[in-house]
Amino acid sequence: MELVGNACDSGWHRDEVLAAIAVVVDNLALARREDVAIAVEMRVRRMLKKGDI
Repeated sequence: MELVGNACDSGWHRDEVLAAIAVVVDNLALARREDVAIAVEMRVRRMLKKGDI
């Protein structure tokens, strides 16, 4: 909920935030190897810190 709230405060529409989260969830679900999942998670965290998401 905090992620959605922060993104909305940054100008994102709630539907855009939820769609972006869904993409991340899909990507993580498709990652069959642990190292791929970790790489995706790290990239998302970097994007969040930069404000790209």
